[in-house]
Formats: sequence, C-alpha cells, structure tokens
Amino acid sequence: DQRPPNWGAIVETLAAIYEAELGEAPELEISGIELEARELMDKAYSLTELGRAEEALATYDRAIALQPNFPWAWARKGRALRILNRCEESLACYDEALRLDPNYAWALKGRGMALERMGDLEGALEAHRRAAQLDPSDVWHWHNQGEIYQKMGRYDDAIAMLEAALRIDERHANSWAKLGQVYRLRRQYDKAMEAYERAIALDRRYAW
Repeated sequence: DQRPPNWGAIVETLAAIYEAELGEAPELEISGIELEARELMDKAYSLTELGRAEEALATYDRAIALQPNFPWAWARKGRALRILNRCEESLACYDEALRLDPNYAWALKGRGMALERMGDLEGALEAHRRAAQLDPSDVWHWHNQGEIYQKMGRYDDAIAMLEAALRIDERHANSWAKLGQVYRLRRQYDKAMEAYERAIALDRRYAW
C-alpha cells in the first residue's frame, strides 16, 4: 500500500507533482507538518467531544510534538485536562499557551475556569476580565465574570456582568438562567421568575 500516511504527506506529494509539472513550487497557506498537526488537533477535539478525553490527550501530545510553539494545541490540551478535572495540569497548559500568545482570550477563559474549580475565585475573575478586554464580543467572558461574582456573594456586580452579556446576545440562555439565580439569591423573586422564563423559552433544558 503506497498511500500517504497523513494529510501532510499528501500535500507534500501534490506539491512535488505541481512543481514537476509547472517548474515552480506552489504557494501553500499551510503545509506538511503544520497540516498534520492541525489534522491531529481536529481528531483530538472530536475525541474530547465523544467523551474520550484520555485518548484526546495522547493525540494533542502528538500535535504538540510536531508544533511545540502552537498555542492553540496547548490550550485545547488544557481543556481536555480540565474536563478530566486535572486542574493543575490544565492550568500549566493554559499558561504555556499564554506564554506563547499573551493575548489569547480563549486560553484566558479556560484558565479562569480551571482556577474557579481550584477555588481561586480572584484569579479566575482576573482571567475572565482580561479575556473580556481582549475579546469583548464574546458573551461567555461576561457571563463567566457574573458567575464568579455570584459565588463571591457580590450580587450587584454579578447582575451588571450578566446584563452586559445579554446586551451582546439577548438570546444567551445561560446568562438568563444565571441572572435568575442571582435574583433568587437576592430574594427578588419576580425578577428571578422573569429571567428563568426567558431562559426556558430559549432552551427547554432549563425547565428544571
């Protein structure tokens, strides 16, 4: 069987044919090792979504071995570790992603979620704040700040963050549900019911 073993090898084979026929090398957006690393990344993400996070970790490691300076791979590995509740290892991966790209908002979001699980609410809040500064259009950065403020008992701040999230996306069911929780904790039951009803209308899973 002479088939190329992966997409990177296929690209290299086709590039060689192109150059032999036309006398010049093709211009490729990504090629060889980079393409193979991305293929592994896609496979690892699919494994994570299928609940096979341990297999995903091994696949992420293969991608990182090919491209150790690829922040996306480190951040995605951090997510898989967080799903497995291996939060210290997860945090180390997010930190490596941020060392490679200090303005990587998605890695900051993941870092905040790992810190929250570890009980470091102040650290988590700072990570989500920085993520929101870098990517203010992502509703989750504001929602996540609201969730942290709720856990801190800072309900006014939580409401402000959740309202900011809903200004970005008024159909964000998670933010409506979280807003309902905050109003319930403040014993503002009419507002809590209104927020819960909005969440349920958008996503029936909130019918609990």
